[in-house]
Amino acid sequence: MGTAKRKLEASLGRPATREEIWKKTHMKLRDGKEVWVETRAVDTYNRYIQAIEELKKNRLIDDQGNPIMLSGEETLSWM
Repeated sequence: MGTAKRKLEASLGRPATREEIWKKTHMKLRDGKEVWVETRAVDTYNRYIQAIEELKKNRLIDDQGNPIMLSGEETLSWM
């Protein structure tokens, strides 16, 4: 994924998000429209987005999707 990430970031002119990289590597053009290469790719993407939204609600990630480091006393209940 390193090459895809570098190419995407060069075309965007900024760092690519995990979501953008996933879409770039798991979608293709068909009849001028972007479509997922397989259903499990979109299922995985949707589960990831849902997990990120849950973490945002619980404030365990920052606005850019990076995890917030917890102190030693704090734990994630789902881990």
